[in-house]
Amino acid sequence: MNSDELDRPDLSRRCLLLAAAILAAGARWPALAGGTDERNDGALPPGSAQGREVLVLGAGIAGLVTAYELHRAGCRVRVLEARERVGGRCWTLRAGDRFTEMGGAEQVCTFASGDYLNAGANRIMTWHRGVLAYARRLGVPLELYESGPLGQNWLLRRTPGHPLSGQRLRFRELDRDEIGYAMQRLVELLGPAGGAADDQTLAAWARRFGTLDQSGRYHGSPARGYRVPPGAVDAPGELSTPLPSAQVWSYGKLDAVPGWVNSAKFPTPVLTVTGGMDRLALALAGQLPAGTIQLGAELVRLRQDGDGVRVSWRDARSGELHEERAAQAVCTIPFSLLSRIDTDFDPIVQGIIATLGYESVVKIGLGFRRRFWEEDEQIFAGYSFIDDPELFVAYPSVGLGTATGVLTNYYGVRDSLRLAALTPPERQRAALADLASLHPGAAAEFDSAVSVAWARIPYSAGCFGAWTKNGRDRDLPRIAAGDRRVVFAGEHVSQIPAWMEGAVQSAHAGLRLLQLQWGARS
Repeated sequence: MNSDELDRPDLSRRCLLLAAAILAAGARWPALAGGTDERNDGALPPGSAQGREVLVLGAGIAGLVTAYELHRAGCRVRVLEARERVGGRCWTLRAGDRFTEMGGAEQVCTFASGDYLNAGANRIMTWHRGVLAYARRLGVPLELYESGPLGQNWLLRRTPGHPLSGQRLRFRELDRDEIGYAMQRLVELLGPAGGAADDQTLAAWARRFGTLDQSGRYHGSPARGYRVPPGAVDAPGELSTPLPSAQVWSYGKLDAVPGWVNSAKFPTPVLTVTGGMDRLALALAGQLPAGTIQLGAELVRLRQDGDGVRVSWRDARSGELHEERAAQAVCTIPFSLLSRIDTDFDPIVQGIIATLGYESVVKIGLGFRRRFWEEDEQIFAGYSFIDDPELFVAYPSVGLGTATGVLTNYYGVRDSLRLAALTPPERQRAALADLASLHPGAAAEFDSAVSVAWARIPYSAGCFGAWTKNGRDRDLPRIAAGDRRVVFAGEHVSQIPAWMEGAVQSAHAGLRLLQLQWGARS
């Protein structure tokens, strides 16, 4: 059941009063829910948290940002993290790393030195100002990352029933054919020269953009590619032949890929953290005093009273139970897990927590002894796409020209649950078979693999919160208002779930809410 299927009573009087206080302080509900923060700065005034004590539940990006800013403001902060590492879904796998899925399957990463898989977060948009600010402040190096379709990347329709089914296409071929045929049709619709001046200007632009001939017909272009490349003086080259227009417009799901270029989904440029995304999480954790973060601390119970928050947690290694108290808490635990923990939250809040779904995503990193995609097929970064299964293959943007590399098979929601049900060796075989459709013979260069099925990862049980539109509009503000002495944060408490920026902005909103609560109690 999703959150749209539950009837909710109006916000309680306490929440309405809190909303009024927030509005009076100059904040907005969208900001609390993780929208763009006009200050884009989670810094609390120096000393503003002196004498305060806050417990942070979870050491993902939201929890680490919260703890970092509270510590800087003088707060006594303690972080409980169930995993044996920080970062949450900001997780990078390198040689020697090992982990165990729910169900008991263990994997060990054996990639070549310097190769890695960003199992969760992978990209930073240029408008992710919160993430970029922390990277800059903490000296975390960034680099360009080529995402989305590039000219040499492959498209492969595997769905039968079309003349192009099973035939690999370079992205530039479909891209330029769509543009060329569309511009040809536009010129036809505008009619012969002599119409309105604006129409003549538009027709001239369409001829240039579509690389049409003087009669307004499309025959291909250098941007589409050559059947015989140009070279020496006696080798002018021969352009490749466009696909028939009927085949272009009936290609199926992948005919939308050209529209993704420089789109909101795949903008240009995009950034990533040099050496692996987890270095941002490690840099944040490194700013906290020793002993601040307790790893292997599984939350089992949470209670609130007039004096503060009391939690019980189990040591994942010894099984011993411990208790922790603080005046307030910031909870960043994914709702897929929080719903299973004994809490005394308001029934409305508990209902929202219990019904928020989480998307399942599967990433499979395939390590190869040779970068055949560069040497044999001239593919340097970007994504190739298959329609069945819904899959894109990401090529590394770093280490170009080096010996080894990791390709990432990224399976979307439709196929992820099927793959998550498989054992890691079975996933590996499926991933290599799918990759062979794009790169025949790839298995001969294969070295090792590691697969991350987020639905089976302990302390995540899903990749990101999947709000419905109605649920987001109705329930997200309620969650953003917190529950008495507990403030919620995390990518799921934002308008941009699945992004580190959503986690950062939710942490900033949570810090502002704490300030309001401090003022109300002073």
